[in-house]
Amino acid sequence: MLTAPPALAGTAYYMKNYNSRLCLTIAGGGKAANAPAVQYYCDSHPSRLWTFQYQSGGFYKIRNKNSGLCLTIAGGGKAANAPAVQYYCDSHPSRLWTFLYQSGGFYKFRNKNSGLCLTIAGGGKAANAPAVQYYCDSHPSRLWTKLSPYTY
Repeated sequence: MLTAPPALAGTAYYMKNYNSRLCLTIAGGGKAANAPAVQYYCDSHPSRLWTFQYQSGGFYKIRNKNSGLCLTIAGGGKAANAPAVQYYCDSHPSRLWTFLYQSGGFYKFRNKNSGLCLTIAGGGKAANAPAVQYYCDSHPSRLWTKLSPYTY
């Protein structure tokens, strides 16, 4: 296990899915609470960018640059295939993620509340496929590329 890169002031990161080569974003660039997380092309829209705020115990809040809201699992759900959304950055454990380093510079993002990993539903490769949580198995859709910095 390796922790995430340090959260540097003025730095946001793309979270690129290994399987699809698309980036995690909020559908339509939305700013509302409970807007769904999906994958989309890795362009310069600020909804494709995320910052990482260390909390404690190896956990981070993952905050969307466009909305300022945090990546979480809808309703604090613990079931496989529960959707990933953005929500207020409060103290609920579903807002916390740990980064599991994999070989080749890839990561799995495991939710503290459920113990499940961020993935794209059904291993989909299409733009706008929803992000969900699922078992932390070896499917390539559970892997995310080494975080690529984007300085603004």
